[in-house]
Amino acid sequence: MRKYPYFKVFFGFSLCPVISTTLIFSFAFFSFENFYNRNESLLFYLALVSVVSLGALVFYGLPAVFLGMVSSLFKLHKGFSEVLFLVLLGGCTAYAWGPLIDFLIPTGRAEPFPGLIWHPSVPFLLGAISSFLISLWVLPKKLNQ
Repeated sequence: MRKYPYFKVFFGFSLCPVISTTLIFSFAFFSFENFYNRNESLLFYLALVSVVSLGALVFYGLPAVFLGMVSSLFKLHKGFSEVLFLVLLGGCTAYAWGPLIDFLIPTGRAEPFPGLIWHPSVPFLLGAISSFLISLWVLPKKLNQ
């Protein structure tokens, strides 16, 4: 009988903010013609993604750790209902995290957190997509018993 990979699942879901940052920069890199200046090297943009990923890991790390804890404690496996649960939980947690921080630490700004340049549903989509990708990567397959 195989043991459940607690550490792999927990650590994998803790990396969800890094996946989200990579998705945002990939979208910006290929969608906006002025985002990538041909005179600068690609190494500059990779360094930028790395720095912003660390910031996202610090800021969105707590919801990602929560998602990893839930996955590990419930011993979730690859299955439609379990992956769907993680996708919804990851999206909802990422969506609720910004307003929760604004509520707990009021800054007096006119615009609500996170001051996105896109639609406010972007945190939900990024949380859901990154949770989906990580769940396909780290969750173990179900054993037939």
